[in-house]
Amino acid sequence: MRSGSGAARTSPCSRTSGRMSGRNAIAVVLAALGGIVTLAAAVAIYAHHVFVDRQGFADSVAKVVEQPAVSREISVRLSDALVNGHPDLIAGQRVIEDAATSVISGGALDGVVRKAALELPPSFA
Repeated sequence: MRSGSGAARTSPCSRTSGRMSGRNAIAVVLAALGGIVTLAAAVAIYAHHVFVDRQGFADSVAKVVEQPAVSREISVRLSDALVNGHPDLIAGQRVIEDAATSVISGGALDGVVRKAALELPPSFA
């Protein structure tokens, strides 16, 4: 029989497990903070490339204009404006749209698009 006051004894393992879980928690928090800071840095670099770096902005605009949906929308608007100015061209509006789409998506207007993007006021870029 053991004699004693009846108080529970703690083993060395149970005393260190409290410290280890605290260390683990700190490690998890620091890892999460590191991930957040890394993500924020990546967003800042991307934002600088797209919005502050004028050439980067112009490159991004040129890539967007070459996307099929965007080039199609631009060609529709161009053909609408052309037909509104010259109603006798209404019969060929679809042909005008198709021709404009192929010119825009083919990159033939890259230089014009890049120059226009570079000339935007800094508040837009």
